[in-house]
Amino acid sequence: MRRGIGVVVLFICGLVAVGLALHGYFTPLSGITGTPGPLLVVLGGAVLALAAVLLWWMTPGALRMLLSALTVLTIVAVIAAGYFLLSTGISVAGIGAAIGFLIVMLDRPTRRTPA
Repeated sequence: MRRGIGVVVLFICGLVAVGLALHGYFTPLSGITGTPGPLLVVLGGAVLALAAVLLWWMTPGALRMLLSALTVLTIVAVIAAGYFLLSTGISVAGIGAAIGFLIVMLDRPTRRTPA
């Protein structure tokens, strides 16, 4: 149950980062208008949303561990980009994505014992 909540939080925070980065990119006088930084956040946020969907469907194994490691790197990159772009909203979305990811990773499936 908690795994689903974590996936939803990760997915929504990825989309929020995309929206905030696009807003900063296209809003005049935002300080980051037309720069490549917000476009990288758009890419990172989209990757986080895709990773959330893949983490929901993947079974434990080496490929899921690789995806988890890449997701951690993407989360760190989004938080750092938010910091360097002076966008608190993007950084908060990255921190929310980290919380969602932790929920996904710390949830253990329950084992049913035969009666």
